[in-house]
Amino acid sequence: MSWPLDRLPPISDLVPHQYAMCFWQQILRLNENEILCQTQHHLMPSHPLKHNEHLSVTALIEYGAQAVAVHGGACAWLNAGAATTRPGYLAAVRGVTFYDFDARTPYLQGLAQLISADESCKNYQFKLFDAQQQCVCDGRVMVVHPGE
Repeated sequence: MSWPLDRLPPISDLVPHQYAMCFWQQILRLNENEILCQTQHHLMPSHPLKHNEHLSVTALIEYGAQAVAVHGGACAWLNAGAATTRPGYLAAVRGVTFYDFDARTPYLQGLAQLISADESCKNYQFKLFDAQQQCVCDGRVMVVHPGE
């Protein structure tokens, strides 16, 4: 069951990433176990991860990790009614596979799915898709939450 997206603030209020480093622009679907985001941010000429006007395929890992962050922030917001996201740090990236990626695709979509969670860490799998719904990258990440 999807959660109501109209109750959420802007994505930049849900994550620590700000300004040009906040990659996702829209949440398309959200529930307690997954999120689907969309963006055109990768097309920005001033993208902070571009080198010589080129976005490396390895930058897609950051898109996957940020989809996880948006999920955590959105869940915290909807469960508590305010931005109460706990600090989290990317501790591991595993099983990443890169597929054919054309950085000129009109938009990217990111799906992050919760695999497991406890008080100290969360494990997610992510998949990124281009505008033709072709997977361009997938993998797993672990986010740890430092002790209070």
